[in-house]
Amino acid sequence: AKAKRIVNIKHIPDGYIKIISGLGEATPTNLLICPIIHNDKTIAIMELASFIEFSKIEEEHFTNLAQVIQEKIYSLQTNS
Repeated sequence: AKAKRIVNIKHIPDGYIKIISGLGEATPTNLLICPIIHNDKTIAIMELASFIEFSKIEEEHFTNLAQVIQEKIYSLQTNS
């Protein structure tokens, strides 16, 4: 997040994070960290865990989603 770029971590260590739901629990193997940036400042971080690797296309989609989230946050702050 400090570098203001998306980070795709493959093969995260066992026990780093556990996903728990009504169906059970499991340890994901991949992590995508996507900073949400406004005016060259990181205002939030989106962290996504997965059992499969994130592709380059998925990285692009989450980068675009981060831009949309940034615009919504800015819009809410401006209108309140």
